[in-house]
Amino acid sequence: MITTVLSKGIGPWLDRHNRYATLEAAARLDAPIIWRNVFSSHGSKRNQALKPIVSRLPGGLCCGFL
Repeated sequence: MITTVLSKGIGPWLDRHNRYATLEAAARLDAPIIWRNVFSSHGSKRNQALKPIVSRLPGGLCCGFL
């Protein structure tokens, strides 16, 4: 698997990764905040509602690793 992924080298892989990461970041910033779901008892709804909020905070994505 690794040999096929990196068969063209690390450069094209990084370019593709950065392109997808940029698209995902733009999608999160454009996503509406559904405040009703922020306080939902369902974890999946709550997490989906919190992603756009955390994405707007400075350093917010780094907090997920702490």
